[in-house]
Amino acid sequence: MDLEQPAIRQTKKGLEIRVRVTPNSSQESVCFDAEEGLIVKLKSPPVEGRANKALIKIVARKLGVAPTRITVSKGLASRNKTVLVQELSDVEATERLKRN
Repeated sequence: MDLEQPAIRQTKKGLEIRVRVTPNSSQESVCFDAEEGLIVKLKSPPVEGRANKALIKIVARKLGVAPTRITVSKGLASRNKTVLVQELSDVEATERLKRN
């Protein structure tokens, strides 16, 4: 991961959040670290975009936004990704991600 970039940053297109994904996990979980970003474990395999779809759903649920507001903007075929969230501020996102 590019740790020189902040984990969450506001851009003209929306809010970018750095994500580290572990597919094929026995349990789904989301953990937020201010320096590393989101650490997400998914049950879905990284086949035919299933893990990316599951990632969008779980991030949407954690942030309390519609899945249609989230896209994977970087790293479609990588464990290290960047998701773009529309219509959410970095302050709101940080508060929501820190909640359990």
